[in-house]
Amino acid sequence: MISRTLAPLLACSVGTCVAALAAGPCEPPSIPPAGQPVSTAACNLVATFTVAASGSSASYQWQYTLGRSNDGGLWNDWEEILIHDLDKPIANVSGGGTNTLRVRALAGPAALAYYGRSIVRFRCVVTNPCGTVTSEPASFSVCHADFTCDGMVDDSDFVRFATAYEILECASPIMPGGCSADMSADGSVDDADFVLFAAAYDALSCP
Repeated sequence: MISRTLAPLLACSVGTCVAALAAGPCEPPSIPPAGQPVSTAACNLVATFTVAASGSSASYQWQYTLGRSNDGGLWNDWEEILIHDLDKPIANVSGGGTNTLRVRALAGPAALAYYGRSIVRFRCVVTNPCGTVTSEPASFSVCHADFTCDGMVDDSDFVRFATAYEILECASPIMPGGCSADMSADGSVDDADFVLFAAAYDALSCP
């Protein structure tokens, strides 16, 4: 029978095994509650997820799921810098192979439909020569119409939207907030954006 101390070493390279034996018993990584990634609700389309695991020589692989009813909760490894769903781009990402993942949700109704329902989730698989541990999942929701970042779509946001709507063109040097009111991502704040903003304004509370 192989001892529990030596069993993990059988799966590693000679150099790694020698280092592990010199260091003593091999400890797989673990993620304490305080080191788990935290669900985020953002008003500016950007979120950062961090995992803090114990152990040395760890590698990180972030995964995502889009919560579709027909995918059985499938978790996908990050392989590109752009998340797609059914050929629709919905986010840019960086840091998928580190302990910190940065996600920027793309604007436009097709992409933001995912983030408004908190169905986009992330988790991290942490691996070292002695084992693997997977973090708890964290969700990312976006309240794109919350221009003031106060957690609600209210009159203060309406004033900002109305200002942008009067200016119209995102290229205008006086357009506020980096043209964040362009919710349809077509380069102008127009009637298409008004329809999207009105729906968020009626809902009042951010998702």
